Amino acid sequence: MTEPGSEKSRTTKPNEPGAKPGDGKVVRLSLSLDTQLDTRLREAAAESGVTISAWVSQAIEERLDRIKADLEEDAMIQQRLRELDEFFGPVPDDIAREVDEEMIRLGLMDPKDRR
Repeated sequence: MTEPGSEKSRTTKPNEPGAKPGDGKVVRLSLSLDTQLDTRLREAAAESGVTISAWVSQAIEERLDRIKADLEEDAMIQQRLRELDEFFGPVPDDIAREVDEEMIRLGLMDPKDRR
């Protein structure tokens, strides 16, 4: 990637592939990729009929949207768990440990996250 503060900007045309609503400026970055990943990226962009920059921009945007949605979902789950704790009281430690062990056994939980 470029050094902070050394990013170069250019204006995109509204109908240019990858153009999004906004200020019309883009940042140029240098990206290092494994050769196999580079090949896959170039093939995917070509198959999609867009530039590599447009393909990468879309992939990053989709990933960031998924992360945001996951965080929002996690926040809703945590809120619901707080509501359930208020209504039913907290889960007893022995039951929580039993559930953790079963989740670890099923591969749904990393042992380091055990309570």
